[in-house]
Amino acid sequence: MADYEYRALPLMRGASSGRARELVGIAGEFGEWELCRHVIYEGGRREVLLRRRKLALVDEAVQHPRSER
Repeated sequence: MADYEYRALPLMRGASSGRARELVGIAGEFGEWELCRHVIYEGGRREVLLRRRKLALVDEAVQHPRSER
């Protein structure tokens, strides 16, 4: 079972679906986030929930091969 971290991305009232799509695309490209949920509340406020897999922690004892020189 994969563990995920979540990030809420609130959008101002009146923000278009195109703007939401653009922001999710940017987050996906540069932060490896994916769309989890998109909610439009009464009154027009939107909220986008993004998720990504938690990054595995690297054991500190493992060193980069070039650092042994």
